[in-house]
Amino acid sequence: MKILSRVFRGKSVAALRRAYTRDQLDLNGGSEPLRDPARWHAFIDALFQTDWVVYAKPAFGGEHVTFQWKDYAHGQQSRTMTLSALEFLRRFVQHILPRRFVRIRQSGFLASTCRAARVALARTLLSRSRPSAATPAVATEVPTRATWTCPRCGATMIIGPILTALQLTTFTLGFDTS
Repeated sequence: MKILSRVFRGKSVAALRRAYTRDQLDLNGGSEPLRDPARWHAFIDALFQTDWVVYAKPAFGGEHVTFQWKDYAHGQQSRTMTLSALEFLRRFVQHILPRRFVRIRQSGFLASTCRAARVALARTLLSRSRPSAATPAVATEVPTRATWTCPRCGATMIIGPILTALQLTTFTLGFDTS
């Protein structure tokens, strides 16, 4: 704790010095005498004469972490799980994306901007009966394809190919894995 105390004191005093040289401190009232550079330096030197007390608790309050989670596989029940601090951190770090990666939450048919319309469309498409093999399809019918327009420019959006995870990493990182 003594080392943490010294580090905290050093960083705090460095920030004070930086603010003083940039004239960002409001030295009015009882602190007005500190406008004098000699008094300011005496004040800063006095800060190093005493040990600062830093109160810090162990990470996660001990050896175990207890949290609630929702079990979607069993009727969305709220459940409680207790893990060791190390195991909790291991699982938590698995949800952190690497640098320059962006989590995309606003895409796909379940995006919040178009969820109701897309789910309704999916339900109607799934509820249609498929033509049996005995009934030949009429050659004059042209299958219709759902199109979407860009919300910014209004142009028709083109749906690209579905890529595997390997293809995505190769494309994103810019190297060939073969």
